[in-house]
Amino acid sequence: MGFSLCLAGIFDPHSFDEGNEDIRFQHFLQSGTRLAMALAMHWVTLQNEVGADSVGPLRMSVEAAGADSSKLQRDITMQRERVRFQALDVEIRALPEGDMRRAAWLNVDRFSTCWVTAWPTHDARLSNEEFAEATTFYFGLPSPACAAVIGERIGSTRYAVDAHGCHLTTATLPGDGWRSQHDALKWQIDQDCRDSHTRVVTEVYGLFAAYIPQAGRRRLASEPIRKRQGLVPDFLVYAAIDGPERALLLELKTLHHGVSTYVQGQPPQARCAAVARRARALPAEYAAKAVQVDRKYCNTGADETGPVTARLQRFEPVRGLVFGAWAECSPDVEKLLGCLARTGAARLWRSMGCVEESVAVGILAWALRRRWAMTALRENARLKLERLGYLGHGASEASQRRTSARAAWAARQAARAAGTLAHTSAWRGDR
Repeated sequence: MGFSLCLAGIFDPHSFDEGNEDIRFQHFLQSGTRLAMALAMHWVTLQNEVGADSVGPLRMSVEAAGADSSKLQRDITMQRERVRFQALDVEIRALPEGDMRRAAWLNVDRFSTCWVTAWPTHDARLSNEEFAEATTFYFGLPSPACAAVIGERIGSTRYAVDAHGCHLTTATLPGDGWRSQHDALKWQIDQDCRDSHTRVVTEVYGLFAAYIPQAGRRRLASEPIRKRQGLVPDFLVYAAIDGPERALLLELKTLHHGVSTYVQGQPPQARCAAVARRARALPAEYAAKAVQVDRKYCNTGADETGPVTARLQRFEPVRGLVFGAWAECSPDVEKLLGCLARTGAARLWRSMGCVEESVAVGILAWALRRRWAMTALRENARLKLERLGYLGHGASEASQRRTSARAAWAARQAARAAGTLAHTSAWRGDR
């Protein structure tokens, strides 16, 4: 005894038996009912839309519709969207190389699109202005904030404001804009490493300084603090990335859209090539820095391997965590994210109320992706918005006054501290 007996007249009793997959709807289509004619008409319409070469359920004849799919509606939707994506890809790649719509299309990834589905929670918030900047840049459209000031000179630089605000992010200006952007990402990643129970050391001061001879360290004493440490990686993590758990050096970089970073004139073989290229360059840069420190402070000869270089070589090549102008990321960001999700899930899946560990991995991976992506998008937008305050000569002069005022204040604080120390020493001597 079957069910839906009202369909018994238009379906063969054996239509859906094993072995009849290729003719499952044959009897139904021969019935001549309005429903059968609608199925045949719309199936052919969908086949014409995707074309004969498209892979998916629509390659089947209407008699065998859905025979190779357990979720037919989802699979048809994915096939149609894939065909539309391919057509749009061809259309946008045909745009001129300088067109920002083309640049955006070639550089957005899974991180770049997180703003579309992210609720404005405490770790995914954007102000109205930040949201406008993030979304318009995502589509390669002009910056709303820059619309009224296009062509104005940026501080004392040779750059003027462009329609998309890219020069605002690449120009060398006073203030801590680049550092603030970098550090917001750095400390978010640090916190997420700790939350996932991954051992991490952030701002790895002293990793190489101990290998510099005493005479060299004395010469370093007058240098800024980061130079006194020789090399300062952003992270030392103990993680199972591309192998067993071990100590890995990670360097965080942010990339802004410019002619030297997002190179034109080269046929794009893959998406997000700029961040991947920047990440690939980091190991050689770190090796060169180590050689410079060895020669300058360790008196190492040109043909010798100095102590700092030897220490660096004990680690695998430095991995680059690069976030680009569209919040797109280099491959090692994705690898670190997956590692943190797996490590966190192994410890937390029961307390998270998940039925199994793999479910927790997916939940944590999405949470990490959202936090890192929204942090990158927010900081990209803030950098552009905050630097609007440096337009024109008046802004440059005001910045110089602020810098001078801060330096004077620091000098007064140092003098006050020195006076207090001298007074304390004298008081102790009198006793």
